Amino acid sequence: MKRPRKERVPLEDPGTFGLSLGEILRVPGAETPSPAPSAPPVREEPPPAPGAPRSGFGKVTLQRQSKGRGGHPVTVTVLEPPSGNLEELAKRLRKALGCGARVEEGRLVLQGDLVDRAKAWFEAAGATRVVVSGR
Repeated sequence: MKRPRKERVPLEDPGTFGLSLGEILRVPGAETPSPAPSAPPVREEPPPAPGAPRSGFGKVTLQRQSKGRGGHPVTVTVLEPPSGNLEELAKRLRKALGCGARVEEGRLVLQGDLVDRAKAWFEAAGATRVVVSGR
């Protein structure tokens, strides 16, 4: 036994519902949203108190690389002398820069071309010298 067909509401007649979809969604007094920034901002950690010891970074070397990575750019970070726990530092960089980070052969590898943002982060964290090589 077939069910009887339901009566369809005509969509061409906007007077059927009283308002069109655009009128329902339009909020009075609302402005169009501003476009989102193109790059996420670098989350800054609070500066150390005056007289407090710095973070302990010595010379930091940043390099752009894509060879052997399928053409995908990465930022390789070499710390001299090597800082204590590189896994913890990778975790801090992941949160601060909003990117992937891992430790490979005693070096930090950041996913993406993040040399400028990483340089700003290390300088704010108290590195004595930040060098960008391979430009």
